[in-house]
Amino acid sequence: AVDLSGGFDAVLTRTHGSKKKKKHRYQTRRLQTAGEIRLLAAKTPVDTLRMLDAFFDMKSARLKRLGVANVFGPRDVQAFFKDLFAGSASDQEPAFILNALEVGGELRAITGSSRSGNRLICDFAAIANDELTGSSPGDYLFFENISAACRDGLAVYDFGVGDEPYKRSWC
Repeated sequence: AVDLSGGFDAVLTRTHGSKKKKKHRYQTRRLQTAGEIRLLAAKTPVDTLRMLDAFFDMKSARLKRLGVANVFGPRDVQAFFKDLFAGSASDQEPAFILNALEVGGELRAITGSSRSGNRLICDFAAIANDELTGSSPGDYLFFENISAACRDGLAVYDFGVGDEPYKRSWC
């Protein structure tokens, strides 16, 4: 988990921020070659369905490439997440939040998070396997999500269980 105390500049100071900012500027330039960059948050059930359908497709393709069972594949599991996130999307302070990075009109990275008190927990994430994968759209979205969590006055951004390089770079 990332301690957000002191705001985003303080987080960057504690986590090799100059490298992260330089990488983010580089990613921005690379992503812009494919079109407009938009950061999206699901605010309606329609937004929710679009993002979750894209997430399920992205995650399914990745897990298939890895030869791993797709726990998000069953229809009842997908229906559960659709109901959960759609039911929270329009709340003043939603308990369940979907964020996406859209580049050139296509969703390239998606995160699904839950909010518990002053903590934002990233429950799942996926990236598209396309021509922009090498530009690290997932890292780009995490940078933006952590920045937003700081602006929202949250105390912690929690990546959840697991050891991944992107988690280590922030934590």
